[in-house]
Amino acid sequence: IERYRVIQPAVVAITHLSRAIIYEGLGDQPSAIVRYDSARIQFESIIRSNPQSAYVAVYRSSLGLAYAGLHRCDEAVRIGEEAVRMIPISRDAIIGPALIGYLAEIYLRCGKYDQAMDQLEIWLAVPSDVSGELLRIDPLWEPLRKNPRFIRLVEGK
Repeated sequence: IERYRVIQPAVVAITHLSRAIIYEGLGDQPSAIVRYDSARIQFESIIRSNPQSAYVAVYRSSLGLAYAGLHRCDEAVRIGEEAVRMIPISRDAIIGPALIGYLAEIYLRCGKYDQAMDQLEIWLAVPSDVSGELLRIDPLWEPLRKNPRFIRLVEGK
């Protein structure tokens, strides 16, 4: 990770975010919090120093995930929604759906299950890298497993 610190700060930031999610999945919340905060610091710096970057919406969505991991839900939702407005599906059929997926995850992590479901419905309605089958087996979506909307969605009904 050190060799990328100067030339690829986004690699460092996404590595911190990925490790935070892994630690969280392993039940090591203190280590997850440290990594989420490191990701937050990195993404804030990247966004501040490159506000016109073509990837700023993606960086903002990732920052939203870091905020959600830190339980800073108001900030997480705000920045996730801003990212979706920056690059809507109607403007970009590749990045737009990914941003919808990030926003769905932010809502989920913040306990906003109805809003997460709204985004999942949009995400599954357009060509993307997600499917009902994937949502059904991904442990991230466990809080929605008994939700009738989620059940219908993953069954394709």
